[in-house]
Amino acid sequence: MEKTSRRRISIITDIILFAIISSIIFMLFNNYYKSDLSYSDDVNKILASDNLILEKREKSNIESENKMYIKNIKEEYGIKIKFGRDIEDFIQKVDAISQYDIYVINSNLKVIYEALEKYPNEVFDMTRTKKYPITIMLVDKFNNDNLALASRNNLNEFSIYISNAKNFERAFHHEMYHLLEYYMSDTKKYLYASWKNFNPENFTYEKDISKLNNDYVYIASNIAFSNEESLKKSDENIKNSSVSENEKNPYFVSKYSKVTEKEDRAEIFAELMTMTRKPRYLGKEQNIRKKADFMTDTIKRNVTGSDFYYSKFLY
Repeated sequence: MEKTSRRRISIITDIILFAIISSIIFMLFNNYYKSDLSYSDDVNKILASDNLILEKREKSNIESENKMYIKNIKEEYGIKIKFGRDIEDFIQKVDAISQYDIYVINSNLKVIYEALEKYPNEVFDMTRTKKYPITIMLVDKFNNDNLALASRNNLNEFSIYISNAKNFERAFHHEMYHLLEYYMSDTKKYLYASWKNFNPENFTYEKDISKLNNDYVYIASNIAFSNEESLKKSDENIKNSSVSENEKNPYFVSKYSKVTEKEDRAEIFAELMTMTRKPRYLGKEQNIRKKADFMTDTIKRNVTGSDFYYSKFLY
């Protein structure tokens, strides 16, 4: 009996030990499983960290590309590009906010670089020699209605302030023309003395923008034609007797052209440099075409005899 009792106790003990060991094993397994889930969470965090690194790497690539554009523009054209903190002291006088977004800057630099390729190489002799240096200031926005502006100081240093607006390239060419006219006027003061002859009789420019109207202005929808259908519709409109003579043969490419004669020329130049198809106002005997020809002849006499991008639409 005593042996049987001891055996039962031993069996019970074994059962208890087995239960304890099983519990320990289960707990260890359970803890290991939880640790594995935790490790998965850490992996997710690591992957997320990798994504941040990838994002930083992308940012680094953008910054490198921006530096490349800035370097190439300076080496090829003698033009400096500034933004961010480098222009904080300059933009206060033009009531603007500096551009800091590297992705926006990247986009702006690409547009500028491609836009500069539309100019004859000789145009930039004045900047390469540093006789008439140009600095382009990239602006986030102006606190007034400006999109861009150009200025020159007593040292003949030119600056273009340009914001990240929808018509960025057009605004750039507009201001570039102002610089070209500054440059040309240094040698000949009365380049466009006969300009008024290209405008309607008794017309006067209006500096008060609020008073501008569409009289003598080319219809926006007819400025350029993206497809044959719109061109056909325009032909029908021109033939229609209800279309005014002004629409058939206008004098200005925009309302803003009517502010001053300098803005008139800058607006024409900007339109010419950004068009992708010959507009109707460049047809023979068109008033705007006469202005464009006169401007082109003036530039060829005073800057370069080489063709600009838009020459293919004139000849």
